[in-house]
Amino acid sequence: MREFLKYVLWFLLILLSQVFFFDQLSWPGGFTLSFYIYFILIIPHNTNRIVLLMAAFAMGLAVDAFNDTFGLHASSALALGWIRFYIYKSFEPSVGYPENQTPVLSEMGWNWILKVYTLSILTFYTWFYMLSFLRLVGPWFTFQKIIISSISTLLIILVVQVLNQRRKNKNEL
Repeated sequence: MREFLKYVLWFLLILLSQVFFFDQLSWPGGFTLSFYIYFILIIPHNTNRIVLLMAAFAMGLAVDAFNDTFGLHASSALALGWIRFYIYKSFEPSVGYPENQTPVLSEMGWNWILKVYTLSILTFYTWFYMLSFLRLVGPWFTFQKIIISSISTLLIILVVQVLNQRRKNKNEL
């Protein structure tokens, strides 16, 4: 029950930071910073796929409700939740993931985090921008938006990961 409450609080904190901070920033070129996908990425490895998909859909739907984007975020978050299983599975260690391990920097290391998060975020933004344009509007324009949004989101998520790791290290002393 305690773990469930921890993730409910994470859900709310990440949702509020997305809606009241990241969505309020004006980004040049019209790209987006979808920090809320961090929640989908940090759900433990052994989480049931249906629960993962429901959590991803709920997060996307909540962001849609605040942004009036009519399911764009819900669909993209759901696509990320679906593909996350396969991405995490393809980078799974030969001995498997430990029970209830959270896929964060302090537990997985830089190598795993950079590969898996980058691939996940690129997948998310490819779906997001292809769906938002509903056609290939200038392949170079779409590609730029995917890359710039992916890099900026990855950097923000990595900063949060490093800050969390430092906070944990301080608490252990």
